[in-house]
Amino acid sequence: MAEPSSSPTNGDGDHIVVFEPRAKVNARTAFENFISKWRRLNPINVDDWDSARWDFPKTSRQSSASEGGLVFSLRSANTPDPGEFPEPFMSFVKAVICAYNSRAARPYAVGQSQTLIAAARLLFDELKDRGGDPLDLKHGDFDAAANRAQANMGQGASNIGSKLAIISDEMDRARVTAVPIRWKNRIKRDHKHDRVGAKATARRHEMLPETSALDALAEISSSEGLDERDLAIQRAIDLLLCGGFRINEVLTLPRDTLVEEPLYDESGEPLLDKFWSEPEVSTSYE
Repeated sequence: MAEPSSSPTNGDGDHIVVFEPRAKVNARTAFENFISKWRRLNPINVDDWDSARWDFPKTSRQSSASEGGLVFSLRSANTPDPGEFPEPFMSFVKAVICAYNSRAARPYAVGQSQTLIAAARLLFDELKDRGGDPLDLKHGDFDAAANRAQANMGQGASNIGSKLAIISDEMDRARVTAVPIRWKNRIKRDHKHDRVGAKATARRHEMLPETSALDALAEISSSEGLDERDLAIQRAIDLLLCGGFRINEVLTLPRDTLVEEPLYDESGEPLLDKFWSEPEVSTSYE
């Protein structure tokens, strides 16, 4: 069964009725419901659904790349003129990200959704010459996107493959295509980069600095003749080595890390110290 989708005319002025298969009509209705559902639920609590950039809930120890939030761009947000996904593809990607994050107790780290957007870019590249409608995505488009990831993204291809599979699963779950995608990730992870096991431990040990280098850093750290620039660099090294900091965490430390805030009683009046002379304050590290 099919339904008319438009009424163009031929050269003689006669109307031509173009019928759209019932399966695609149903898929389009499901697609519209999919978008409206996640726009309404908004599990990430974004302030402006229509914006091409979403701020994202911060997680502990997130990377500096996460500070950029989510950018729904045709190319990496770090490139000049990255552009934006056109509609309805942008809303489709947003809905998939909402559905994906809703399946966790709290939203995943923003980097996971950034990778999902990167996977969606590859799909759009397969789709853009056919109008860019997500309803036209097919199993072969996912294969082509995965092949491009393997050719251009090195070790990151496996992560892209897993996100392509998530997009496929969400599409099939919502029945937004006339024919189910049913795509599975077959990009194998390179086990030489595993993070656990004896080989991984040995590889990390090989990357550690020599004992003599650590001794030299300790000697420099305790010396008194460093100028301000060298002292700042050395203290950053101290934090990296002794505090387990990541480099972006060191570089984004506030200038004043000791924060003092006044304390108030139940009536809103400032509390005073035991001598009733100075306001009582709470002290914390930022």
